[in-house]
Amino acid sequence: MDENILEVLAKQIYVKHMIGEKVFDSLSTYAQYGRSDTFLCVIGPTGTGKTRTTLRLESFLCERLNAGWEPNRAKPVVIEAPCQVNNKFPWRSFLEELLLLLGDNCFKYKFDFDTVTELRRKGQNPGNNSRLTIGQLERLVRTRINVLKPIVLVIDEAQNFVDQVSENDKKENVNRLKYWANTMDTKFILFGTHEAEGILDLNEQLSRRVTSIYFPRYRKTKEDLEYYASFYKGLVESLNIKMDEKINNDFLFIYNHTLGCPGMLVSWIHDCISYCLDKGVDQVTLGIWRKHRASRDRLTTMEKAIKNFEAFYDAAQEAFNPDEVIADPYQYDMDFSRPTKSRNTRPGKSSPRRYPVHDD
Repeated sequence: MDENILEVLAKQIYVKHMIGEKVFDSLSTYAQYGRSDTFLCVIGPTGTGKTRTTLRLESFLCERLNAGWEPNRAKPVVIEAPCQVNNKFPWRSFLEELLLLLGDNCFKYKFDFDTVTELRRKGQNPGNNSRLTIGQLERLVRTRINVLKPIVLVIDEAQNFVDQVSENDKKENVNRLKYWANTMDTKFILFGTHEAEGILDLNEQLSRRVTSIYFPRYRKTKEDLEYYASFYKGLVESLNIKMDEKINNDFLFIYNHTLGCPGMLVSWIHDCISYCLDKGVDQVTLGIWRKHRASRDRLTTMEKAIKNFEAFYDAAQEAFNPDEVIADPYQYDMDFSRPTKSRNTRPGKSSPRRYPVHDD
């Protein structure tokens, strides 16, 4: 095997697949023509290809910008939301990283003049106490975005805004993102795992302002299995690696140990190639393949999370009747199955009314 094959697998190769193309088409449409006062949330299980789709979207928009589309716009900004610290989202770290991506390398040297003046008046050394507050950092971010006008701001790992934080912090975090969408001259796209579903329905306003796209795995249907098998074969052929024929003859085993998630399949192949390069083996044998499969415990945890969200998503696609939420006693009966009285006259016309005539 070629020693550069791992770099090709990680950075250079992209094998198109049916679900990924559908999601990408929706993303590119929103990025080009969507409203800027809403934000898009892409939710799916780990390993479906969300991160790779993010990079592909960034590349696509940069090509469009370089070709003269939207000449007053800057290239996309892509950032990963950091994990919580003590069950709190670390807004300072996130804002500082975002400022660096927006080209502000000097924010660490900026200070609050009023705070410094007050501390010196009290005879105290300002030191680190003069650092900009989170609110001041946020104003810097808003100013730079409104000046640079990036075509889109992409936030990966968006579940960190709402997962394992209190209900109040969850609402505060998402309301802040909504406020950004209202006041910043760019479009927002959030990528997250199933835990990001808390972003979708926190309250009435957020339910209206958030548009969701589900990035599903391949399910165990005949059609999906065929598409998934095609992706696997295309990946192996593109990498030009030798796979034991016994591996290809048991594709159900491949599906069961990747749960229909292309990213998990890529990671499995990556681990097998790494082993072959280390041992000087030129073929992925059945033994090597089985040795590097995901563990039962790991797959069980992932399958439970995926199944729970799939049930939630499938229920959300059903026809909606507001009477099923809270019955309305004043709701007009719109049962059109009953016969209605026919009108022989044209609308706005009625038969003349006859009044009785009496003698004086």
